[in-house]
Amino acid sequence: MTQQDKCRRSAPQSSDQSEKCVWAQLLVRCVFGAISGAGLFLGVSHSLPLTFDLKLAVGSVFVGPVSNMERNVRAAALSLSCNLDLQVHHSRLLWRDAVSQYTHILKELQDDKAEFESDALNVSRRFQIIRDEVVAQYGYNQTGNSSQERFTTQTMMQCDRVVTEGVNRCSDWFRGKWEECMQVIAVPVINHVFCVPMTFHFLCDVMR
Repeated sequence: MTQQDKCRRSAPQSSDQSEKCVWAQLLVRCVFGAISGAGLFLGVSHSLPLTFDLKLAVGSVFVGPVSNMERNVRAAALSLSCNLDLQVHHSRLLWRDAVSQYTHILKELQDDKAEFESDALNVSRRFQIIRDEVVAQYGYNQTGNSSQERFTTQTMMQCDRVVTEGVNRCSDWFRGKWEECMQVIAVPVINHVFCVPMTFHFLCDVMR
């Protein structure tokens, strides 16, 4: 089984893992070549008389292929470390951009806290006005249970109208933020990814 087969079985089938396997193979081959060359040089230097021609041949081998392998090993290690650094850096950037959208929404909700509280207070006041109007029109004890039923029905109808209005306002807010996000991020695919939190208008149905 070759080194390439081991890499194919142990690593997942992706472009990044294939690139790492290629670099690993190159590194192993360079190291093996360097060790073999060093052993050959030591064996030749100790067993044969070092004539001028032999010294010239051995020197040319070490100046050419061996030094080239050393440079290749250094370049491979530097390239691999640079690729890893770039992957980590890009992952941090993507995570930061993805989280920034959620923090932006939370910040806007926090900034609009006073407005939301004012809307809730207005809803409470409108409920009280509706209740007073129904009580003034039908009373509680005019015809027994029928008046109470009419009071309940009328109140529920008014409540549904107020709640529906609140849900519509909430949906309009999310829709406006979606349009603003799409205008700020002009890249076709990335804007849909980063503007996903602006489509959470289903949260408005919690008011029901």
